[in-house]
Amino acid sequence: MKEIFMPLGSQARPRSLRAEEKTLIQSMLQTCKDSAALMRQLDIAMVEDMLDGGMGSLRFSSDETRSLGAAVADADYIDTDGVPVSIAVNVDQKGNCLNLIFGRPISFPWNAILPPRK
Repeated sequence: MKEIFMPLGSQARPRSLRAEEKTLIQSMLQTCKDSAALMRQLDIAMVEDMLDGGMGSLRFSSDETRSLGAAVADADYIDTDGVPVSIAVNVDQKGNCLNLIFGRPISFPWNAILPPRK
């Protein structure tokens, strides 16, 4: 079953990527197929913070209904508290940036890759 991503409408607060988010995504995209086209999208991208418990996941804004196309980049690291964290950059069915997902085991809150949201 494909996950469908609907436009968030008036409840969403789209914003530009923060410098540290853009740097992270660019570093992850450097070796992927179509990296130049995806990186160009970052310059004009508007994103929405996802409800992920404060881990930092983002969804790239769109007026279209989209579905997950593929994970194009991923990384793993150990957070400052020693808990492993997975990061993925996903594109939609048309190859456009869809989201940046951070994942930790459910019982551990997020600590350090990006500064806390204000």
